[in-house]
Amino acid sequence: MAADLRALRAVGAAHPDVRHALQVGRGAEPGLLLISGLWAHRAVLDAGIAVESFFCTPELLYSDEGRGLAEVVATRSGVAYQVSEKTIGRLSDSHRSVDGIASVIRMPQWHRDEVALGAEPLVVVADGLASPGNLGTVIRTMDACGADLLIMTGTRARTSAGTVFKGSRGRTLTVPHITIESPAEAAAWLRSRSIAIKIADADGSVAYTAADWSGPTAIVLGNEHSGPSQAWRGFDRVRIPMLGHADSLNVAVSAGVLLFHARFQRDR
Repeated sequence: MAADLRALRAVGAAHPDVRHALQVGRGAEPGLLLISGLWAHRAVLDAGIAVESFFCTPELLYSDEGRGLAEVVATRSGVAYQVSEKTIGRLSDSHRSVDGIASVIRMPQWHRDEVALGAEPLVVVADGLASPGNLGTVIRTMDACGADLLIMTGTRARTSAGTVFKGSRGRTLTVPHITIESPAEAAAWLRSRSIAIKIADADGSVAYTAADWSGPTAIVLGNEHSGPSQAWRGFDRVRIPMLGHADSLNVAVSAGVLLFHARFQRDR
C-alpha cells in the first residue's frame, strides 16, 4: 500500500535524522550515501537497495510519476518524513529542491573472497584514479559493456562518494566492486584466477585492436597524471593510437574505447 505523503510526520532541520542525513552528505559515515532527485531514487528501487531514511516536500512533486515514486520509497523506508522546501534544498546534492525528495541509503558491499565471476570475466582495475567523475564514468561504461568486476587499488576516489554515484548514474549500486589497496596483491589475486592482465598505456607496444581480448581479462587503468604504478610492470601493455597532437585520452574515455572493443571482439 502506497504511503500518504501529506500524512508523513513533519520535522525540521534540527531533527536528529535530518542532521544525520546532512552528516552522511558530507561523507562522515562510510557505507551510507545521501541521494536526491527522481532518477537517483529510481536507481535505488531498481537495485533493491534499502532506504534508511526518506525526506519529502510533497508540494514540490509536480508530476504523477514523481508522487508515485515518492510514495513507494516512503513505504519501503525505515523512517519517512515531511520537511520544508528549505530543508529539502539542504539535503539535495544540487542545493536545489526541484524534485522534492532525498534519502539516506546503505551502499551494497562485495567481498573479494565471495565475488562471483563467470567463466570469461571482464575485469577493470582502477589503479589510483583520483577523479570521482572519471571513476563514475568508468563504472557506468562497465555497466554498458557488461563488465563483471571493478577492482580499486591505491584508492583515491571512492565509490561511496556522491559524485561517483552521480557520474555512474547510480551504477555503483549494481556493478560489483572491491578494494585491494596493494596493486601487487591485486595482480596476485587476478593471476590466481587465471585472469590475463593488460595495462592501458599510451606507450604500449600493441595497439588495442591487435590485442586478444577473449578469455578472462583484466584492464588496468592508471592514475590520470602518473599512470599505472610500478607493480604492473611486466604485463602486456596496450595502446590506443593517437593520430593528432594529444599524447593520450582521458582515462574514462580510454576505458570506453577498450571495454567496447573487448565486448565487440567477444561477441563476434
